[in-house]
Amino acid sequence: MADKILNMSIPIENLHQFISYIKELSLIDPTIIISISENDFILYSFVGNNINDIHAFKTVISNINDIFNKDNDIENKIIFIIKNGKTFVRNLSNFMDYNEEIKIKISYDINDLNANYLQMNNSKLKIREISGDPILMSKEITKKDIDFLINKNNSLFDFTISELDFRKIKRMSATSTTDILSIIINNNSLSIGDNKWELKICDIDKPNINVSFPKKYFNKLTFKDNSKLYLFENYILISDDNSDLMIVLETSV
Repeated sequence: MADKILNMSIPIENLHQFISYIKELSLIDPTIIISISENDFILYSFVGNNINDIHAFKTVISNINDIFNKDNDIENKIIFIIKNGKTFVRNLSNFMDYNEEIKIKISYDINDLNANYLQMNNSKLKIREISGDPILMSKEITKKDIDFLINKNNSLFDFTISELDFRKIKRMSATSTTDILSIIINNNSLSIGDNKWELKICDIDKPNINVSFPKKYFNKLTFKDNSKLYLFENYILISDDNSDLMIVLETSV
């Protein structure tokens, strides 16, 4: 195995943002894939076997320079797999007690570009995380795949959900025994609910529909005010500034 080292650093003021990304993604699945390239920093987690068999998928895409300082160029994409997001966050949070820049070293195999380990340290603390086994992933989800999934131009329509409405949906669905939520359009009025309750979200000039999706992924969202929900033929997409959550529909339109 021929190993190569990528050296970077993360300012302490950016660490909180990095940790929040991992927290959000670990709500979908403990395993989180990090893809690092010269310009892009992509994180994602999903429930399913591969791009053709996904039940839920969440991704965060950022310019790498918005989070990290690179010490050298990144010639090819490097993949690091976090085996347990919650454990990773607990370990990483220890750096928050020190007002220091954190140095990062990623060891990867130049033959397949999969990372072996990620090491982070400041003057007091050093943490090393071994990457998950890429063989356990049936198929890597590429940026091209992600761009296709989150292409809003392919959606049937979209609408905005306020943070207040999201809190109401989450509170009402917590007391319900059903596992699904439904998007209902009836006489140009759009609501979300289940077989016991409905909350009106907005007026919309669209045909009547009733489509359902698993509520467990929706209710794990950290919702930002005025997030948008896009309805596609087979899934919904909830989108904010730099993250997207895809949930496959129980019933197609």
